[in-house]
Amino acid sequence: MSAARSNSVVKRSGAESVVQSQGGAVKSFDELSPRGQRERMRRFGRRALAPYGIDADVDLRFVAASFNTIFRVHQNPRSAALRIGPPERIHAERTEFVEAAWIRALRADKVAQPPDVIETRDGSPVSSCSMPGVPAERSCMLFEWVPGVTLSKRISVERVRGMGQLSARLHQHGADTPPSVQRSVLVADRVLYWRVENRLHELGPMMLEAFDRATASIEALWAAPPSPPQLLHGDLTLHNVMIDEDRLIPIDFQDAVWGLDVQDLALSMVSLGRADSSDDLGAAFRLGYESVRPWPDLSPELLATLCAARRLHQLNLSLTLRKPGLDAFVDRMENLIERWLRSPREL
Repeated sequence: MSAARSNSVVKRSGAESVVQSQGGAVKSFDELSPRGQRERMRRFGRRALAPYGIDADVDLRFVAASFNTIFRVHQNPRSAALRIGPPERIHAERTEFVEAAWIRALRADKVAQPPDVIETRDGSPVSSCSMPGVPAERSCMLFEWVPGVTLSKRISVERVRGMGQLSARLHQHGADTPPSVQRSVLVADRVLYWRVENRLHELGPMMLEAFDRATASIEALWAAPPSPPQLLHGDLTLHNVMIDEDRLIPIDFQDAVWGLDVQDLALSMVSLGRADSSDDLGAAFRLGYESVRPWPDLSPELLATLCAARRLHQLNLSLTLRKPGLDAFVDRMENLIERWLRSPREL
């Protein structure tokens, strides 16, 4: 180890890490360019792979950075996907363990084939890693690599029908999950169930009105639920279904939550509403779902309200994370929520 490295001192200022050495202060993470952040996270990723017994010189290729940072780990004969969590902890502490257990159960029961979880050398499905110059300790998971592209890039009415079938199978399987799992994940009995502060007031009275209206509807729904609460994927969208030849593969169970099936359907419908010909896609999704299990009692008003609650949920997280493109996202969400306030049946 060089003298400069051995004499390094790590200081923390808020959520940010700054490394000081004999050569001067290393840039904080937020001061780096997007390319610089990717390279620093690549170094972080190499460190995160140590618990899996993977050499630090492995070929590690950047895939995406939004909420999580994803790298493809190129190994022979198979690749893997390394998921590095964000500095903000918005899920329950045991969520990743529920995620891994459900993935394995789905695979074993041949309900779906999400990418398998690769355990550390100690047999854990999740590991923690930290590094000077990267904010906070991060939760990391390693998955089998899924070939293909997301459904959002190869969308069609037929494939969306298949997504509806997939949603129904996940609901059937999740309904058999023991109620004790509720203690390990968040419960979707409110509009904002992720562990972040409510920032909607920053957007003015219209958002507060929307929040109050959605809150009243969800409280009433949970007071007399149409079906028992259960384990849900929590984010089955066009971006979280992979297409590999003719197979539809669900990914990213990180938002697994204890909630009502109608809430899960609403968030899928929100995803479809962002695509062209959304009416056709919504009808295809429902037809696929109904080919596996009955569509729940879901009036147009309730569906629209649950979709609005989902948008408020996402909007509040975006106000917390402050990612690039925030202003455009806020404008789009405000327009959709304002439309719902004017017409309660509008998705």
